Amino acid sequence: MIRRVVESICRSKVREVLVVTGYQTAVIEEMLAGLDKVQFVHNDDYEKGMSTSIGKGVKDLGQIDRCMICLGDLPHLTTNDYDRLIEVFESEKSINRIIIPTFQGKRGHPVIFGESFFGDLEGLPISDEGARKIILNNEEYVLELELDHNGILKDIDFNTSD
Repeated sequence: MIRRVVESICRSKVREVLVVTGYQTAVIEEMLAGLDKVQFVHNDDYEKGMSTSIGKGVKDLGQIDRCMICLGDLPHLTTNDYDRLIEVFESEKSINRIIIPTFQGKRGHPVIFGESFFGDLEGLPISDEGARKIILNNEEYVLELELDHNGILKDIDFNTSD
């Protein structure tokens, strides 16, 4: 499933895909081997929550004006979905934007953050809430994009305990 998700992202208008690994790093890197645009960064603190992976990924970004935070367990998103989010961000011509897809009024993933939010993303407190508080504290910068399917909400969770 992770390969399917990353392949879809790679086919989109993104310039680079930075995959943050933690648990089962070698397995994930092998699954994604050979994909164009993909680079890896390892998060030693992955057990402390999603916020540590977001922070690690943002710290390793190059000189860019935005990042799209994608989850590996959303296989129902299409390349077109990713492209539409990118196009909305580009049409806004502002690094002070957060672009969030919605379905029937419910917010989902992935989320695009403009460069002005990178410091907040890097400094997220340790938790599994991800960037939710950044979004809630910056609603005036949020732009929602309504999609016609619920793939932005349908994640697939796996039991990873041994």
